Amino acid sequence: MKINRKSWHYRFMKRMNLVYPMPTNLCSYFWTLMMCFAVAIFLVAVSPFILPIAGIILVYKKVEDARNWKTDSSNEVKEPGIVIAFLKAKKQKVCPLIEYVDEG
Repeated sequence: MKINRKSWHYRFMKRMNLVYPMPTNLCSYFWTLMMCFAVAIFLVAVSPFILPIAGIILVYKKVEDARNWKTDSSNEVKEPGIVIAFLKAKKQKVCPLIEYVDEG
């Protein structure tokens, strides 16, 4: 049996990236395709539960980082970020030169 590499099922299995190497016979190809469908359905079914939990974890991490930033005791003077520097330069109508340096 010939299976076209441009067929939807072949591309679907390749995109799922669960199969390496691709099956060599029709039976294993079919069951591998069914397994890929099952995994896709599972991911679609579980994602509404996982995404909010991941969002809560990310928000918690951001809040924790913000707390640590406020309690940071270092007094070193930092250069303004690229956006702030650009806005200041635009307001002053001056285009500063850029110097490239290696960290170290």
